[in-house]
Amino acid sequence: MSGNAQLAVALHGLTVLTYLGGRVSSSKIAKSINTNPVVVRRVFGKLAESGIVCSSTGKNGGFALAREAGEIRVSEVFKALETRTFTVHSNDRNQACMVSCGIKPALNGLFAEADQVLFQEFEKTSLADFATRVSKLADEEHRAVMTRD
Repeated sequence: MSGNAQLAVALHGLTVLTYLGGRVSSSKIAKSINTNPVVVRRVFGKLAESGIVCSSTGKNGGFALAREAGEIRVSEVFKALETRTFTVHSNDRNQACMVSCGIKPALNGLFAEADQVLFQEFEKTSLADFATRVSKLADEEHRAVMTRD
């Protein structure tokens, strides 16, 4: 899964935790995302290692926020996933082409700068802020759909 998709899964799942509170199973989170619970466990494992969520196994296992949503920055989530927004292709360079020989270093520099700007923007937004944004964008009919069952 690309880094962009992991960030989307993480923020979606964390928003579910924000709304439901307490411990929520990977199956429940996956149902909201419309994905497999294994995908959620893989992404949330990284979040647990970074202290963003806590996890427990067993019949009543699942994930919970490790801190209040207002204390978790989107930048922490981005960093925990150790992802880059953009990546360079893995093709070998063509030694006979000037562009091919210089493109990867140029793209890596440009992409690193873009990631830094994005990280600074993510630093301004808490998980609580993001959850509020989600709620405002959901239509009235769907606001009541989020339940613990």
